[in-house]
Amino acid sequence: MAAPPKITPPAKGEYSAARAQPADAMVGGHATIASASVAAPPPSMATPLPNSLLSDKPQALGGVISARVAVIGCGLIGASVAAGVKQAGLAETVVGYDLNEGETATGLAQGVLDEAAPSVAAAAAGAGLVVVAVPVDASEAVFKEIDPSGKIVTDVGSVKAGVVAAAKRAWGSLPPGFVPGHPIAGSEKQGAGHRVKDLFKGRRVILTPTASTDEVALAQVTRLWTALGAWVSQLSPEQHDQLLARTSHLPHLLAYALVDALADEDERLDIFQYAAGGFRDFTRIASSDPVIWRDICKLNQQQLTAALASYTSKLQEIQSLLEKGDFAKLETLFKRAKVARDRFMAMTSMAGPPTGDSAGAALGSPTPPQGGSDKNAASGYATSA
Repeated sequence: MAAPPKITPPAKGEYSAARAQPADAMVGGHATIASASVAAPPPSMATPLPNSLLSDKPQALGGVISARVAVIGCGLIGASVAAGVKQAGLAETVVGYDLNEGETATGLAQGVLDEAAPSVAAAAAGAGLVVVAVPVDASEAVFKEIDPSGKIVTDVGSVKAGVVAAAKRAWGSLPPGFVPGHPIAGSEKQGAGHRVKDLFKGRRVILTPTASTDEVALAQVTRLWTALGAWVSQLSPEQHDQLLARTSHLPHLLAYALVDALADEDERLDIFQYAAGGFRDFTRIASSDPVIWRDICKLNQQQLTAALASYTSKLQEIQSLLEKGDFAKLETLFKRAKVARDRFMAMTSMAGPPTGDSAGAALGSPTPPQGGSDKNAASGYATSA
């Protein structure tokens, strides 16, 4: 059986252990990333951000982060961020932009947004904090419309190396105010109308600061998510993508594959009417936005391919045991998996929040709605991280 892809920790001294946040451990024979491996990068040598647009007390637990906060992509995730910012008093004005004007109209009607901007550039102008909540493959186009000077820019995409690369292409270099992030929370439902109160409470948010990230920017984005009730961890973009390929992206592929396989078995028999609760639980995330998950697969192709190969090897092992009738070894495998999951559940209940998932968490659609079955139901610039 092929071994699972190895997660390579940062080189000694690359990150400072003093500021480490515990990351979700992996069990059952897989690698566990120690706290010292997931800390923030060292202080940037880049020019610090000016405080003209930002709070002058970034370490404070309360108070305004920025007089004006912009949310680009007002689907479920973006709208939930906007609602949290208003509820926590982190901004005086929250402005939103979405290609689908219906999403910003919903945000205005629900009091989640104070203003709806006509463009990305207009939304970001004058904002000290910009939250980009669009599908990962749309990030570069959005970044190009944002002038990052004097701003903190963060995102919610579930693939980080690709987002960092998109930022480099869009801006030429990584600005000190850029703090990539990923809230591991969401729903298979999409759109501002499905925003969830306290969506991020007790959930994990992974920040992946770059070598250029300013200390003030990192502190402010950390405070943003903490104020929204999240637990904040830090990883490198590469570590994030390796972990999420196995714990989030792969499960989505499996859910899609199982539903598609059963649907193809016999079109004359509605097999799903006999499905029990386990099937519904396992396949819930197959209702996630296909466009979003196509983009995630595209941007995390290498890590996801490795994760799928490891899983395929495990399935082949199970198939071999079934064919041989070796039910004793099959039971041993089941017991091993049960122990691993029980241990994981115990760890998360004692040391941290449930990780949730990002199952089609509505962000903002990459293109204007086109209609038809491929329409991004999340919003104009919205879908899932």
